[in-house]
Amino acid sequence: QAGRAATLARERVIDQELLVQEALQGRLNRDAHVAQAIERARRQILAQAYIERAVISAPLASPQEISSFYKENPALFEQRRIYRVLELVVFVPPERSGAFREAVAGKKNLAEVVRWLDSQKLPFDTATSSRAAEQIPMNVLRRLSGMHDGQIAVFPTPRGVSVVRLEQSEAVPLSEKQATLAIARYLLNRKRLELARAEVTKLRERAKIDYDGIEVVRAATAAQTAGRAQSEFARPRMAHNTSDFAGPR
Repeated sequence: QAGRAATLARERVIDQELLVQEALQGRLNRDAHVAQAIERARRQILAQAYIERAVISAPLASPQEISSFYKENPALFEQRRIYRVLELVVFVPPERSGAFREAVAGKKNLAEVVRWLDSQKLPFDTATSSRAAEQIPMNVLRRLSGMHDGQIAVFPTPRGVSVVRLEQSEAVPLSEKQATLAIARYLLNRKRLELARAEVTKLRERAKIDYDGIEVVRAATAAQTAGRAQSEFARPRMAHNTSDFAGPR
């Protein structure tokens, strides 16, 4: 299997090289769109390489930091639960979201909410899902962990609001020893992200001092680079960076 994989990889490289040679002979590298794409890729690769080198010095989390994080997040560990929820993803215009939350707050169950949505002609999707605490974003988990089975809560989403009913929850706690590796990885990724942001901030400040016309360019690059650094390094495999219940389906 390893030999076949190596052969396939080699064949892909050969095919790619043949295509590149033909593209160069056809002078596609001089096409305006192709040249712009090549330049964007070059800038992205260089910026990412700089960030990776800047954050490589991030220190590992100490036992004290791991222990503190464990104690500060009981819903993720000591009081960890698996949540089964029924969700109504409602498409509400931003100007109506406040009134919607007030109207739903007075409903006793989802059946009443559905009848009200139909009366208001508001479109919605229905979904059922089961997720462990670490798969739920912290802003949702803080409220969900305090709910009892059958309770309803309303959360804002990019497309409107999400009405969630906690159908059932099961306690599945994690000891500090069991959670140590995940916490250490998360804290290291968070430190790397902090270093990346600090480095970008430093570059922007230096650009303001040393150059007069580069600030706008550096500012745009800074935002893009920080975003890429976050996607690359800040993947804690925990609740802080996961999809919401009402994420795109």
